[in-house]
Amino acid sequence: QFDSLGENCELGLVQRHYNAEPLGLLRWTHPRPETLIDLLNSRFSGLGDDGNVEIKRPDGREYYVRDTKYGTVFHTFISHCKGDEAEFLAKQAARMRWLRDKMLADLSDGEKTFVYKFHDSKCAAHSLDLFRALLRYGPCRLLCVSLADKDNAAGSVRTDGSGLFYGYLSRLNPTAAPESKWDIPFAEWISICRQVETQPDQSS
Repeated sequence: QFDSLGENCELGLVQRHYNAEPLGLLRWTHPRPETLIDLLNSRFSGLGDDGNVEIKRPDGREYYVRDTKYGTVFHTFISHCKGDEAEFLAKQAARMRWLRDKMLADLSDGEKTFVYKFHDSKCAAHSLDLFRALLRYGPCRLLCVSLADKDNAAGSVRTDGSGLFYGYLSRLNPTAAPESKWDIPFAEWISICRQVETQPDQSS
C-alpha cells in the first residue's frame, strides 16, 4: 500500500528486504521535488513517449533509461539486453508508459500512501507543494520522510489529520560520496509505515 515517489531508491530497497515487490513508476528513480511536482501537475504528459527516451550505461554494467523531457533516469537492473538496443529501448519505453498509466490510476483511486524521502533537509519545504499536487487527483495520503531532529525522534510520525504525514529516520541513505554506503534503518521504516497505516482516514 506504499508507493515510492523518490527521492531515491531507499523505500524500494526496504520493500525488497521484506520480499515485497510492488510495481511502481518511480520506485527505482530519483526525481528532485521540483521535477516530481512538474510531473504530477502535467499528469506525466509525454513521459516515456517515443522520442523522449534514451539509453544510458554510465558504469558499463547496468542499462539505465532516461526520459529526456523531465530528465529522470530509471534503473532497469539489466546488464545485457537481448536483441539490438533500439528494440530494448522500445520495450523499456512501453514499460514506462504502462507504469505511467498505472500511476495515474493509483493516484485517482486514492488507496495508496505515496512516500517521498527528502534527503536534502532544505528541500523539505516542498512537502506542502507536493501534497497539493497530489490532491489535484483527489483525496490522498503523502508520507514525507526526513532526518530526525531534537523535536522528532527516529521512527516517529506526526500528522495534522489532513492526509499529510511526516516520518523521521535516524539516518538517510546512501551516505555522501565517495563512500556512498547503504545502511538502511529497516526497523524505523517499518515503525513509520505501521503508524501511518493505522491512522484513521481523514483526508476525505
